[in-house]
Amino acid sequence: ALESRAGYTQRRLGAVQDTIYMSKDLLVTYELKGRGLSLAGGVFHSKAISSISKFEQSLRILPGWQSLCGRSVNSSRGLCERGMTLVRYMLPTMEFDGNRLVPSMVMMDGKGFEPVEVQTALELVSKQNSLDLLLPDGFNDTLSASMEPTSRYLRSAFRFLVAC
Repeated sequence: ALESRAGYTQRRLGAVQDTIYMSKDLLVTYELKGRGLSLAGGVFHSKAISSISKFEQSLRILPGWQSLCGRSVNSSRGLCERGMTLVRYMLPTMEFDGNRLVPSMVMMDGKGFEPVEVQTALELVSKQNSLDLLLPDGFNDTLSASMEPTSRYLRSAFRFLVAC
């Protein structure tokens, strides 16, 4: 009977291909205490950055971290593998061609050995619009060209985006 009606077209509801995701964010806040308060540059001092780097590397090798990060969506896996952390910018891996003094490639991966200048790292973080995420409120107000940046606090952010 329906087929005999003028203008009838058969429609079927197709399966919906939407995927639901679970997002887990981990914010790690670092605060200098005790002897660390005397470090020039505060959390930007190479000793503090090195300690933070070692701690974050120890997190990444945990079986639970690797499992959850391994199940994360490919397009956002960098947010759990590398995270959003000042260490990535302070300790980049540099590749050199031959005996050249200037690196042919710089990877902001936090796996380097020689820290870059704090101003350089902060400028790169600023270009990513991430200063507010990684540094305390009001930090931008304390920056000036004549002063070495310093802070007692620092944050790192990691995101795990997993299909349910």
